[in-house]
Amino acid sequence: MKNSKYMIVGAVVVVGLLVAYFAISGFPPGEKVAGTIAGGDDDIAGVEAAERYRADAITDADVSLDDQTINDLLQDPEVVAVLRDEDFQNALTAGALDDAYRQANFMNMLREGILTDALRKDPEFGKALMENNLQVYLSRKNMLIPADQLDKLRTVFEDKLVQNALANRSLRNFLANAPTTKLDLSLAHALDKNASFRSAINDGVLKSALKDENFRILIGNTMRY
Repeated sequence: MKNSKYMIVGAVVVVGLLVAYFAISGFPPGEKVAGTIAGGDDDIAGVEAAERYRADAITDADVSLDDQTINDLLQDPEVVAVLRDEDFQNALTAGALDDAYRQANFMNMLREGILTDALRKDPEFGKALMENNLQVYLSRKNMLIPADQLDKLRTVFEDKLVQNALANRSLRNFLANAPTTKLDLSLAHALDKNASFRSAINDGVLKSALKDENFRILIGNTMRY
């Protein structure tokens, strides 16, 4: 309960900071921006990071995040938790989730906790996932994962679109860490209930926004409250 309270408070704080930031500098910023994020040493880190601007900075034609979209995204603790995860950020910006999350079996696997349960039951499953060697693993007889769960996992990971997505190491890391982070369930819930989150992913807006270093800095640093 305490953690949830902090996340909600943090989300409100980040909304205010993001809106203020974009109101002043525009989104995306046209020039390098220096700013501080409260929090001791983070003040310095925030300034230094903000000074580093990527060569492939996005343009107004690439992305348009209005204040309402920012509010809808960042007032949802589960969306915030997912957005803060570096593996999710990298997987999304690389396009690894473009097709995978549209596959019903893939989403059901996350939603029903099948992935997390399998990872907890058999460490070899996690190893195979990290090494992108699931086809070999799933072809063997398994005494640790129940047959019905194994059949569902085979259905998911035999899908060519899912296999293509798993070529991305960040996505594999995101999924393999599910028992610890529980972000697989957060992602499923967020996609189920938050229309702005779905829209931002479908339209490519969120992918473009996450390519902007200042946006990622603000998400990461301001959510430490």
